[in-house]
Amino acid sequence: MKRMHELKLYLKHLLLDRSPVNVRVNSSMNPDPAVDEEDTDKYLSNTLSIAFEGMLSSSLLSMMGSKLCTSAGAACHSSDAITVSEVLRAIHCPLSYAIGTLRLSVGRYTTKEDVESAADVIIAAVYKLLEQPSVNQKLAWELYNIDSGGSKGGV
Repeated sequence: MKRMHELKLYLKHLLLDRSPVNVRVNSSMNPDPAVDEEDTDKYLSNTLSIAFEGMLSSSLLSMMGSKLCTSAGAACHSSDAITVSEVLRAIHCPLSYAIGTLRLSVGRYTTKEDVESAADVIIAAVYKLLEQPSVNQKLAWELYNIDSGGSKGGV
């Protein structure tokens, strides 16, 4: 489990460092995303719930295509509509982040190179969505009154 936890933290830092938009870590007990927590039985060692402010997770998934297997929102959320799961509401995830939540997992056979490739795919999708927003992405920005500026501190 320790190796998977370290890979998860590595993925988290790659995404935090490279994202052109603000990022929130939902799977942490510490509100500061830059702080790394020790591996604990209070959450999954290998799973990262991370949110990209103002980005619609379903549009991100679409931009990634089949390059990466990931899920949108919280584990219990199964709606195709632009809605926020009860789990994300319960942890008081701000709406502008909740709509951009991805669940990422590493496994026993995941390598550091796999994590780097995954980060590349996700960040490329964020940039692409900012440059060429989907109809649903534009709708989400309008529906939730989110600035589509796309830069850290300004989404």
